[in-house]
Amino acid sequence: MIRSIMCLSLVACSSSSAEVLKWREVCLPKSHLTPSSVSSANSNDQNFDSSDGYGPSLFFEGDEIAKHVPKFQHKVTLPSGSEIFENLMVNLTKSDFEIPALGNKKLKQSKELKSLYFHEGTSQYDWLAFQKKADGFEYWGSCDSDSGSDYTCLRSAKINDVYASYYVSNYNIRHYQQIEAFLGDWLNSQTCK
Repeated sequence: MIRSIMCLSLVACSSSSAEVLKWREVCLPKSHLTPSSVSSANSNDQNFDSSDGYGPSLFFEGDEIAKHVPKFQHKVTLPSGSEIFENLMVNLTKSDFEIPALGNKKLKQSKELKSLYFHEGTSQYDWLAFQKKADGFEYWGSCDSDSGSDYTCLRSAKINDVYASYYVSNYNIRHYQQIEAFLGDWLNSQTCK
């Protein structure tokens, strides 16, 4: 009887540890990790850059985000009538981001978010985004044109003690602070015990 209980306990412990990926101080559930984050394949392919600063990638369905960020649009109907689904993939890293200097760049205020300013640089199809602060401007991320007036931004932020980057469309860009509050709370709830 005791032997059966010990075996069951061992199986339960081993299966629960197999359901999470320990990264730094957080135990990330595999249900929220992208396939590449949980792949145990040992590849000898040398055609990829290697860096020890990169961490796992998280994935959240749009409807899950909408439960925590009420105005998050997880289903968007485009002017053409087609629908797109907004989800959230978050790349985690240990390293700080490479931040481009603003210098004397001319900035244009975002229509969607008044505290965000864009610098188009050499292309109308991709640009840098800066956030206005009391003492100047701070790098926010980079954006790319999708079609028409639609665009998607790669937000780069420090959330808790983790550097994260995630894509957010112009439909949800004004909710980025609530998205990051959700991510911060979610990461806190995943602290290894």
